[in-house]
Amino acid sequence: MVVLVDGSWSIGRINFRLVRLFLESLVRAFSVDLHKTRIGLAQYSGDPRVEWHLNAHSTKSAVIDAVKNLPYKGGNTLTGLALTYILENSFKPESGSRPGVPKIGILITDGKSQDDVIPPARSLRQAGIELFAI
Repeated sequence: MVVLVDGSWSIGRINFRLVRLFLESLVRAFSVDLHKTRIGLAQYSGDPRVEWHLNAHSTKSAVIDAVKNLPYKGGNTLTGLALTYILENSFKPESGSRPGVPKIGILITDGKSQDDVIPPARSLRQAGIELFAI
């Protein structure tokens, strides 16, 4: 599962702390292990970046520690660009994606994108990635 977090200015520092708390709760709901659920995370604003790949953390506590230390990025809200970015960077074998395992993306955003999200969302779907927006 790859979580894509909106770190733009419209989220704000206070709400970003709430996002971190939500992410901790989300991680606690899964059995995190390199042979079970893997959790990667990318953050975006104007320029998306991978915070950690699917194969970076092999325990639930390691992912929770990473979430607690997730920095707030700030910037514009280019969600379409970020969706393309995770397709090209996060759902690859070298990033920890495994064949035969469902590919799930979770987008956490305030919903106000400054670019088109439809073509990138279609590309994710065509690649077999199921995307959920929160």
